[in-house]
Amino acid sequence: MGNVDQLDLAGIDALLDRFKKRRKDQDRMRKTLADFEVDAPQIVSAQAMTAMEQRFRMVADHAAGDMGAGLRSQVDFELASCRQLRLRSVVEGLPNRLCIARSEAPGLPLPVFVLMDLETATSIIDRLVGGQGASSDVDRDFTPIEQRVLMDVIRPFLSSHEKVLSSTLPLSLQEPVFQSTRDELAAFPLPELFLVVAYDVTVAGSVNWRFQLLLPLANLVDAIEKAATVPLQLSELAEERREALKQRLMGVGVGCSVDIGSSELTLSDVAGLVPGDVVLLDKKPGELFDLRIEGALKYRGRLGRRGQGMAFEVAEAVNAEAS
Repeated sequence: MGNVDQLDLAGIDALLDRFKKRRKDQDRMRKTLADFEVDAPQIVSAQAMTAMEQRFRMVADHAAGDMGAGLRSQVDFELASCRQLRLRSVVEGLPNRLCIARSEAPGLPLPVFVLMDLETATSIIDRLVGGQGASSDVDRDFTPIEQRVLMDVIRPFLSSHEKVLSSTLPLSLQEPVFQSTRDELAAFPLPELFLVVAYDVTVAGSVNWRFQLLLPLANLVDAIEKAATVPLQLSELAEERREALKQRLMGVGVGCSVDIGSSELTLSDVAGLVPGDVVLLDKKPGELFDLRIEGALKYRGRLGRRGQGMAFEVAEAVNAEAS
């Protein structure tokens, strides 16, 4: 009888152990599912996400033109990714110190954020103050001057989103506010959903930057879903790309030269030239000089001085047919 009682107690203990193990497995599964739901919520449909990705590629074209004009250099802007994430997931993947720009918008309960890591931010600062875009690992707050330099890049970046997305998401973004630590971003509601858009930027073919835009999905889901039902017209897309290309070209340097005149000399004349000799040109005194752009005659004007250097004053444009 005693043996039976012992077996029953042992069986009960084994049953309890199995129950505890199953309970732990269930708790672990619930946590896994909760983490997955945090990291990969899908409240915007796949069709709407595809439509938004197309618009963000147009943003990239606009931003490349605007930034290229400001930097006076070739800028390539590419959409790297577009995801739906909770703010918690974004914050967990960030270093403690970075560049954050926060911009409020009427109708949105949360701000729009622009994020740049220190490598990108310091490279931008170096580039805009005359360097080649070298990055550095700083462990301090950005100075007011450095913040203003970064804002000179962030403002046109946000403006490109306003212009391109105006028909889909009418955003009236206010003047951005600068922040520099992850904790400042973590002060906002972490469970909130954002559309996280990442762009890879290449300047002058060698300097690489990464921008992230965090667009709060609260109050915007319906507008985003509607965008999927109104696809962009090819003509509209082509016009946007033409305008973006025009903006890019505006930042490209071109060679200019001024023709002060010409003369024809014999080989013996050239061989006999010495300092102090005067060569007669075919220009008459008071006649306008030619300004050529990449070899093509575009303007006529007068030579003069500005400060310690020579200068050219444009007097008239040259008709393409006349030239």
